Amino acid sequence: MRSLPRALQPALVVTLSVALLSCGQSGSYPKNPPDVVGGERPATVYRPFDYDPHVAYPLVVLLHGYATNAFVQDAFFGTTTRVDGRKFLLVTPEGVPDDEGKQYWNAGPCCTFGPNPPDDVAYLTGLVREVSRTHHVDARNVYLLGHSNGGAMALKLACEAPDLFAAVASLAGIGPIDEADCPATATPVSVLTMHGDADQVVLYAGTDVPVGIILSPYPSADELSRRFARRNGCVDAPETLAPFDLTLETAGDETTPTRWQSGCSRGADVERWTIAGGSHIPFFVADGTDRVLDWLFAHHR
Repeated sequence: MRSLPRALQPALVVTLSVALLSCGQSGSYPKNPPDVVGGERPATVYRPFDYDPHVAYPLVVLLHGYATNAFVQDAFFGTTTRVDGRKFLLVTPEGVPDDEGKQYWNAGPCCTFGPNPPDDVAYLTGLVREVSRTHHVDARNVYLLGHSNGGAMALKLACEAPDLFAAVASLAGIGPIDEADCPATATPVSVLTMHGDADQVVLYAGTDVPVGIILSPYPSADELSRRFARRNGCVDAPETLAPFDLTLETAGDETTPTRWQSGCSRGADVERWTIAGGSHIPFFVADGTDRVLDWLFAHHR
């Protein structure tokens, strides 16, 4: 067999190397990955019907509120119904039961629901890493979406695990009363908070005193946004955008966005959607969840 001309040998080496690398990458993800991950705390993974292990997909982790579960939270947002059309992976983990059997997340001092709170930061970050081993996840596009106690957990993860998430969205979530609990980081996370100004469970104005035995003091919705903006290095000169219709509770364009975008480190902006007349459970209009997903997917690590 005749050998290749010397001038062509380097090109052949490069071509073979790229081919071998590509084979190794595509072969590292199974065509039919597991539907359940998480070991002793199982979580369901939803993927598009035409899932392709050669394609890197965005990943959304859905975090339910206190005393509910992943099924109910998914029904509220309609996230699984959007997996096929929007082509993303969805994970729906469950919290742990408190003494009354109500599921919750250990979202820090804000949410004392049980005497032996779990390390949910470790559990949820481990879950993301496990899904990333079994599914072809685009590491630049990993997101959190949470409601109430789940929203607080999403914000805690933005503070304590910023290397994993490009953006988080929290509906009626609580942030830590002490700003030092969410220190500045070299890898800031974009944050969207959504809050009804008529919420009687998590007050839009915040509180300086504990609420029963469950909630510690927490900052107002405005202060929470400003803290994340400062954390991300944004200039404290927010822009008020045109209102839009997000919920079914109030007719018309009841939701007003406020955005911190100028000067933000690595483009990690902060936005707050104030829902006029919005309660703690403001049911969305038909395209409400799509608006939230649009916001998340517009942000990348």
